[in-house]
Amino acid sequence: MKFYRRVWEERTKEGFGGHLDARLCDSGFAPLPPNIDDNLSSSDVIVREGANVTLNCHASGSPPPSVRWKRDDGNKIAINKSLTVSEYEGEVLELTRISRLDMGAYLCIASNGVPPTVSKRIKVSVDCKLSKLHIYFNLKLLSVIFTVGLLYRGTNSTRRIQAAIFLTMMIYTVSSLSRVVSTTL
Repeated sequence: MKFYRRVWEERTKEGFGGHLDARLCDSGFAPLPPNIDDNLSSSDVIVREGANVTLNCHASGSPPPSVRWKRDDGNKIAINKSLTVSEYEGEVLELTRISRLDMGAYLCIASNGVPPTVSKRIKVSVDCKLSKLHIYFNLKLLSVIFTVGLLYRGTNSTRRIQAAIFLTMMIYTVSSLSRVVSTTL
């Protein structure tokens, strides 16, 4: 501790650091820039859609740093379904009922007034759930395409037009039903 005190007292005399350093030296503490401990902080994570996720960011420094979270893409952070914020303050970020919209990189930013400010990028991937109905509609669409392909093989041009119209109608119907089902899940 004496070494730090002597170094900062000399810098204060030379004009590096100003009043902050003098105050810290008088109290016996040397200012240290923030540091994010990777071992105690979250790393990239894959979360099942609809589950909760907790991101941790442990930072040290003197004075103790404040930690805030931002999304790397600039979008708001959805804390839950009714609360979105552009920044979140605290070492622990809890996201509830995560969805595909929450997927992306989150920045943990630590600062304490002693340069440099440091950050850690944590990527959140969402494993999207497929319902049995999604699978059913996709299989149904494939069978329709196959059937129309067989019909299309005929040499009659009227039959080809009928097959193309049938295929277009079926694709529209199946994709519309699939969208309705996905919004209700």
